Amino acid sequence: MQLTERRTRRAAAANVEGNCQLLVLGAGMAADALLGRLGHYGFQGSITLVGDETVAGYNRVLLPHYVGGSVETSDLLSTAWTHQANLKIDRRLGIRAESLDISARCVQLSDGGRVRYENIVLALGSQALAPAGIKLPHPRVTALRNWRDADHLIALADEDSAILVVGGGLLGLEVADALLARQCDVTLLQRSHRLLSRQVDERAATLVHASLRNKGMNIVLQEEVTALESHGDGVTVAFNSHRAPRHFAGVVLATGCLPRTELARSAGVPTRRGIVVDLGMASPAPGVFAIGECAETSGVNYQLVEPIHQQADVLARNLCGASAVLTDVVESSHLKVEGVPLFFAGSVPSSVGGDDTVVDDSAGGVYRRLCFDGDVLRGAVLFGDTLGARDIQEYIGSAVSPAKAQQLAFALKAA
Repeated sequence: MQLTERRTRRAAAANVEGNCQLLVLGAGMAADALLGRLGHYGFQGSITLVGDETVAGYNRVLLPHYVGGSVETSDLLSTAWTHQANLKIDRRLGIRAESLDISARCVQLSDGGRVRYENIVLALGSQALAPAGIKLPHPRVTALRNWRDADHLIALADEDSAILVVGGGLLGLEVADALLARQCDVTLLQRSHRLLSRQVDERAATLVHASLRNKGMNIVLQEEVTALESHGDGVTVAFNSHRAPRHFAGVVLATGCLPRTELARSAGVPTRRGIVVDLGMASPAPGVFAIGECAETSGVNYQLVEPIHQQADVLARNLCGASAVLTDVVESSHLKVEGVPLFFAGSVPSSVGGDDTVVDDSAGGVYRRLCFDGDVLRGAVLFGDTLGARDIQEYIGSAVSPAKAQQLAFALKAA
């Protein structure tokens, strides 16, 4: 859309008050999942969707691969706005929600317009969490939260550029691998003593570490960034240890994220780390719901895709007149790094327990661990061979016989 056309549309919207039965603030993957489920369940009401990006519903999970050049724009958009043709949606993109009045059930928008609603869903996502002492925005420091960040990173990552990735979790590893694919000189910095410290155990982390080093990644553990100094062609990074400062063309922060709660908190909607909702995704504030990375259910703030899809399904059913609650949430993910097959699900303690079932084939590069509490499967980590991951995930939280445990551990087909 041309800039003049956007301005004309915004000017026309100024001071205009609209009404809808359902207002969705945020137009990312959580909102896309919700709208898809509302279409599936036959929602009949009017919907207004407000998002501050000009492109909505794209697949953010693929952004590292977009940076690395293995996916195109069409791939990011391939899943957007599916199963929604039968919904009545007024999409207002490139617009922010400035304030929320839960008593009047009204939202003030950045283009001057206002929207009154019967129910509102906050799907506001999260923002990058910068290490202490580092302020954003910074011309050569970026996170990878959205499409704009990805394009910024591509601009920084010319071939042979030295790029520092701060954070050794899933996103950090995937971004670092994408930059390797662009022929960058990549250094990955992790403040703890190992990679993926919140996701997998010591053995799996060691195997991932070795695989990434073999791909050409420089990995520095137990180190932190303390200061950044900008230059015309890059940034000099100072470290917590006696390590000498180093010059980089750019820095990527993958050090976690904070739920976006400012709008809800200023409106009097209860928040803790995230926007507080019950297992039906309803806030204590009447008519206010939340899903995705901004929401907190039973003290948990989910950041992975699958639980957010479960939230969207539960909320869609409730908005369509059913009664549903969030149950049996199992967080799981595959590491999306070529040549480093890794899957984890549920709770994976750092060290192997006495009830666990383990396959460790060093020669074959395969490690598979099922984590048990008695006969109840609590979690799993698979490296080198992720066959049967979906079957394993379905059993988490359930009692499993010794024979079944062996079958799952060795990825054997049922007799």
